[in-house]
Amino acid sequence: MKVTVVKDTVRIWLSAKDTYEWAEQNWPYSIAAGKQVFVEFNRDTGFFRFTVNDDIEIEIPNDELSSLLTDFLESYRCDVVKMIRG
Repeated sequence: MKVTVVKDTVRIWLSAKDTYEWAEQNWPYSIAAGKQVFVEFNRDTGFFRFTVNDDIEIEIPNDELSSLLTDFLESYRCDVVKMIRG
């Protein structure tokens, strides 16, 4: 997983390995499993961009996408807190 935060824009990249391993433990019938996922949010403009395997036509259900991103961002947040605390 890779996350970048620049001002009010957050970009998240999940590899095929990331989504496969997540689905194995959390979402048995995952559509995202084994696929690369890219999501971009901008808080100020409300802009949202989402691709799966570089294709905007592939859809992942909202509940699955929300769970996937929440789980990865929680682990990312924990890693950042550990780095800050030393």
